[in-house]
Amino acid sequence: MSVDLLAEVMQALELFGMERRPDSSIVAISPPPPWLTPILEAAGDTPFSLAQAFPFLDDFMREAEAMWHDGAASRVVSGAFTAAAGADQLLLRASALALGNRSVLVLERLHGDADARPLLQRARENKLESERLVRQVDALKTTLATAARLAEALLDTELPPKQRELAERISRTVSQPSGDVPPSTRPG
Repeated sequence: MSVDLLAEVMQALELFGMERRPDSSIVAISPPPPWLTPILEAAGDTPFSLAQAFPFLDDFMREAEAMWHDGAASRVVSGAFTAAAGADQLLLRASALALGNRSVLVLERLHGDADARPLLQRARENKLESERLVRQVDALKTTLATAARLAEALLDTELPPKQRELAERISRTVSQPSGDVPPSTRPG
């Protein structure tokens, strides 16, 4: 496979490949994908530091170094991690590969189903909505309990028959545990 073709494949898949040299330096082996540009631009004129750009990789690199040194496995994959790219948060995954006597690190941007953040955000929004509804129900229960006490207090007084009948209907309606309003008492 030609170097140009490999570079095109890496670019099309939005992968960023690097090689760890024997002196422990890391050099790019593929052009940076578009998602990496804001991170590289943020570095400015200072030398690009993998650990500064991707703090999560600090721990992963220890695991990768052990794999490269021991040669026990040919691939180690990180869990998903986030990295700041300008105002965005990117979801990434790293793979360390032992390819013969070469040590390779590949960064991959995760999309779609691999990115659980939208699902977690929806779950958070649903939880907040549920909590809001619980507060509304509690407020309604308090209001109904107050209305029931007032209706009972009203029934303890001398009332003309029509007012007593209305107070009894109010008392029955607000005291029903299901919260259903009987058809005869619905406003209309």
